[in-house]
Order: sequence, then structure tokens, then C-alpha cells
Amino acid sequence: MNLTSVFHREQAPVVPPEMQRRKELIAQLNEVKYDLERNEQLYNLNIDFDMVDFYIHERNALFVRYDYLIKQVRSIDAELRAKAAANPAPAQEIPAAGFSSPAPEETVRAQ
Repeated sequence: MNLTSVFHREQAPVVPPEMQRRKELIAQLNEVKYDLERNEQLYNLNIDFDMVDFYIHERNALFVRYDYLIKQVRSIDAELRAKAAANPAPAQEIPAAGFSSPAPEETVRAQ
């Protein structure tokens, strides 16, 4: 055994910044999905009209954030596909995002 093998560390694979950003965005998408589920549960449990109004506004804000994050992921996907098309080297497949757009439901209570 020589000294170079003792002190040699394997290099971590280089992850393009776009892929790292994409992973961060997908993690944020999953957080927003969780927040939407929590919001719906709290909305359904509440009877105070002020809190119901709060949960409606929070839900709308979460949907806006969700749409923004989806647009960002799609933008990065398009950029990665353009780079892959321009570079004829064997390209890595872009993994599926693993999310789906929740259907906005009308959640207005009768007052």
C-alpha cells in the first residue's frame, strides 16, 4: 500500500448547478404541497370566520407559490434539454419531477 492510496479521496460526482437548483426547487414544491394539505385540514376544522378567511388567503398564496416553482422547474428542464440537444455526447436523462399540479378547488364556506 502506497501513500497516495491512503490519502486519495474519491471525488464526488460533479453536479451541474442547474440540476442542484432543480433539486432544491422540487424540495420546495414538496414543502408547498405539504403546506397545502395542512392548510386544507386546518380550514376544515375551523369555525371562526376570521381564521377561515385567513386560510383562504393562505391557500391562494400557496397556489401562487406552487405555480411559480413549477414554472422555474420547467424553465430549468428546458435549459437542460437545450444543452443536451446542443451537445451530442450521451446525455443524462432528466428525472421526472415527481409532482403534479393540485387542482384548485373552490373552498368557500357559506356565511
